Amino acid sequence: DRHRKLINIEEIEEIARDRGFHICYPEDLPFRKQLQIVRGATHVMAPEGSAIFLAFFARRGTKLLCLDHPFVEKSAFVEALFRELQIETVLVTGNCVREDSLFSRFSDYVIDPSDVRRVLAEWKSAPARSRSE
Repeated sequence: DRHRKLINIEEIEEIARDRGFHICYPEDLPFRKQLQIVRGATHVMAPEGSAIFLAFFARRGTKLLCLDHPFVEKSAFVEALFRELQIETVLVTGNCVREDSLFSRFSDYVIDPSDVRRVLAEWKSAPARSRSE
């Protein structure tokens, strides 16, 4: 994201990759491919930002892990929308490492890798739910 950075993105991606996630950057893909990926996913993990809204096209029963800085503003609203679509959403907030003095939502942050591992372990141990079109 131009305005805020998940500073330890490589570490988080490695954790995701080790657990079978496919890493992609939607901005590098045609929209049709973005839709194919999210429609085929059972689990989606992404930093908060415009790409997270691709999950609106996910199937019911998809699990969504949203990574964000501690200055969450609209998370309850977004989570409520996903809940209506039957997309289970978990928000993991990190620590601010550079605060934008004008717009806190543009601050850089790090996510504790153990928080991501914990959520992924909980997902793995939870009974599978059916997914439908």
